[in-house]
Amino acid sequence: MVDRVHEAANLPDCDCDVDMSVQRTFSGYRLSPADTPVRVAFAALRQCGYEPEPVRSGGGSDANALITQGFPTVNLANGTERPHEPGERVSVVALEGMFDVALALLAQAAVSAADEAR
Repeated sequence: MVDRVHEAANLPDCDCDVDMSVQRTFSGYRLSPADTPVRVAFAALRQCGYEPEPVRSGGGSDANALITQGFPTVNLANGTERPHEPGERVSVVALEGMFDVALALLAQAAVSAADEAR
């Protein structure tokens, strides 16, 4: 990306200078179905009647920072419609569903912790 910006600034019809600095704001991560956060999340979602659908995301989130600091976690979609757009919204039904998922996550995490302690 930096190279393309410099190339564009050096085009014959471009009368501009480019000063640029690059900073890594987050690191990417990948999780497998065997990872504890994924297993716990899938169990909680299924308990609440949702079939998990893993997706790849190109963006950064709190999970990037948490995983970098050694706290294993996974992002879950919450039913947001039109994310990052002016009309972004979450319906009451989706909020209530995610409340149920949050409670199920706590229960599943307790079961997982007990299993790992044995």
